[in-house]
Amino acid sequence: MTLERLGARARLTLLWAAMVMVMPGTALAVCRVIEPIAETGEEAVLFDPTTSVLVVHATDQVIDYVCPEDGLMGGDLAPERRPDRSLCADGLAATPVLGELTHVVLQPAIHASGGRAGLVMPLPRRSDVHEAPPEIFAALEGLMEAEVHDHVEFVEDASLGLQCSDPHYSDLGALAAPLALYGCGDDGYYRPGLEGEGTSVVEYSDGERVAYESIPVSADYTATVLTASSMEALTAWMDENEFAHDEIDDAAFRRYVGEGRWFVAIEVTPEDLGGEERALAPLVVTYLGHEFPITHELSYHPDGGVIETDLFVMAPTRVDVADGDARVVYAAPFTLDPLSDFDLNGFGIADGWLTRLHLERRMSDALQMDSELVPDPLTTEEVHPIIERTTRVRVAQGCCGSNTIPDSDAPARSFTEDRVYMENDAPDDSTFFYAMPPQGPDYCPGGRFYDEPAYDADYACALTGAAASWSPLIMAIFLTLRRKRRARA
Repeated sequence: MTLERLGARARLTLLWAAMVMVMPGTALAVCRVIEPIAETGEEAVLFDPTTSVLVVHATDQVIDYVCPEDGLMGGDLAPERRPDRSLCADGLAATPVLGELTHVVLQPAIHASGGRAGLVMPLPRRSDVHEAPPEIFAALEGLMEAEVHDHVEFVEDASLGLQCSDPHYSDLGALAAPLALYGCGDDGYYRPGLEGEGTSVVEYSDGERVAYESIPVSADYTATVLTASSMEALTAWMDENEFAHDEIDDAAFRRYVGEGRWFVAIEVTPEDLGGEERALAPLVVTYLGHEFPITHELSYHPDGGVIETDLFVMAPTRVDVADGDARVVYAAPFTLDPLSDFDLNGFGIADGWLTRLHLERRMSDALQMDSELVPDPLTTEEVHPIIERTTRVRVAQGCCGSNTIPDSDAPARSFTEDRVYMENDAPDDSTFFYAMPPQGPDYCPGGRFYDEPAYDADYACALTGAAASWSPLIMAIFLTLRRKRRARA
């Protein structure tokens, strides 16, 4: 048996390895680009029109610690914030409080010509911001499996021998039928008790104010998480911090200002790499709860354009968009390996569903409202990309129905079989020992049969074939021994 997998003809009918969001103009699907940050003569960062986004919903995460003196477990007054939230004032371990966290991971790609720019992202809660491992999206890609549709062609080849003398074909089971189908939590991205910690406050005229926390993330990023009492306060803060914006930007941000609403403003200051294109390190924005708004209104621009969003979600169940305006590209359960999937283990979800959603938004459509991700636990249908593959296998020649050898001029035959399997669960090569149907009567001469009742047909066929193959050597040994005996006599 010889295998010939035709790689040139193998093709993906659904490309899923590229995890990108298209960014026309100065808007992204989850954040808005503010460029340039105004300084005389300074260049703006040139963003590549693609970025990568992942949302992770993790339950049963440590979101805070409480002690009796906190006023929540029998104490009278809440103390000053403890330097170590996991320890109480008496040195004993505090009681962990569990809740749900949402992680939003994005990885902007830039033409690294240096300069400065800003990214502003609306948030439903106050968040923490960290840098993520650089290979996090490659690890995510490794979780996804394609479904292989393999069209297998078995071609008879007399040069490979006869199936009735090859033990590989003596017990093929289901393969004898042609055309058969085969087919831990980690709170490292969120500081427990974050929402109860103090923030810096800047006040403007008429009592307008902005509360904020600055988070130095890396050499490329500085993040500020803030909430503004009004659009005027947000505008004043952006002016003060040199985040350039125009009337269109202000109209987009105005939709997200309100009580309990937050933003993360990220100053991007990449090192000048001489114009090379590179992806910045992934950023993880983490907050309490499971809410993730699909911020269509953030990307509004009267000049138009289309934003296509590939959104990847790791969650306990399959998910969808509330307004149904999304196409499911991938959906399947996953289980992380605690030893090898360390880039993804830090999110605190060990297993669940990975869903990929494709959305489109016309930027000039002022009537398209925001939506949100919602769990879809009742839908368990898996969606996989399809790989079309053709495999050609040369197999030994089939015998006659009586297990006799066919005529030498028997034509080579071919048969096909369609197999369906997951890419990471491909059939072993031993399954390609295909049992050819018996030759037709025109090529099967009379002779001794090996399917007599006293013998098992398959065993007799294999034994007879072996005897025929070894008979010349056995005869030579027999004649040699006979001559030696005569010489001694």
